[in-house]
Amino acid sequence: MNIQSVSRETMQGRLIRYNELIPCKSAFIDAHTPNSDKKDNFCIIGPGVAENPNQHVHLRLPHGYNIGAAGQPPHITNSLHSHFSAEVFMVFSGTWRIFWGAQGQHEAVVKPGEVVNVPTNMFRGFQNIGDDYGMMFTVLGGDDCGGGVVWAPQVLEAAQDHGLVLLEDGTLIDTKAGETIPAGHQPVQPMSAQEVARFDEYSVAEMLARFVCTTEQLRPELGTRLGNAGLGTEYVRHHIIGPTGQSGTPVILQDDQAGFNLYGIAAVPGQGTSVTVRGEQEVWHVSRGQWRLSWGQQGEQGSLEMGAGDVISIPAGVPKRLENIGPEDGFCFNVVNGVQADEAQIL
Repeated sequence: MNIQSVSRETMQGRLIRYNELIPCKSAFIDAHTPNSDKKDNFCIIGPGVAENPNQHVHLRLPHGYNIGAAGQPPHITNSLHSHFSAEVFMVFSGTWRIFWGAQGQHEAVVKPGEVVNVPTNMFRGFQNIGDDYGMMFTVLGGDDCGGGVVWAPQVLEAAQDHGLVLLEDGTLIDTKAGETIPAGHQPVQPMSAQEVARFDEYSVAEMLARFVCTTEQLRPELGTRLGNAGLGTEYVRHHIIGPTGQSGTPVILQDDQAGFNLYGIAAVPGQGTSVTVRGEQEVWHVSRGQWRLSWGQQGEQGSLEMGAGDVISIPAGVPKRLENIGPEDGFCFNVVNGVQADEAQIL
């Protein structure tokens, strides 16, 4: 593997701070629909599936997947929709009701630190049922996310009543703002009952067993800790989503169509990962705690600190180490592309 050097300026350019995230409040067709009109959509790495061309994208560099986030005040709902690619929720803050099915008739509640891998070809939505503003970070498979969003017919009908029209080319038209449908373009028509019936249904028991990872279900890989205990490199890695690999079966088994693996890294204060390097770029998202990221085989190339909610993309071939420098236990999510990326090289 070729070891790469990288400047501090490059690393800072690939770091997206939580407190610098720029939301779009009109990213989707339901942006004017009551109870769905106060959502924030964030495109952190890649454009995701936002329907508003004015959506800010923090880092456009292709990774083979997209990283985003959904932020919602209490009781605000993200309407029923389906994706063509894998969609994973990592609950950052708030208490959320995930509901699914053509009428949203099934539901489960998830809390911070928990992960939901929502199947394709299934209608899903989510609502912040807590008392404070909540945030869920997301991973969407593929650079183009399979082509966009499919909305349940009732969502399109409700949106039209409030002035928003989605065109077949993915353009969102706001008739209340004076926008008109361009000549030669057609609105997306609500699906028929027969088309809706082709979407999958999962019971609550099936969903919880196959697609949800609670904090109680996290398990260290190989039943042990990695690194050298007592030398500042003691940490626990959990394989949360991916195929079966050298490190064992993940909590949520996913085939290669997902396009990525999701790991969880835990460390107590003063401890952290070994120095590792990958042959492809990877993404780290701090779920909780205060961490120092240093790069170079001895950390000689630079370092920076990351707090809860921060996201960074690390270039291929760059040795790095993350250390929990805060006073409490810390946890990070690690996203790597492809089924072949099961193991990083420990230096």
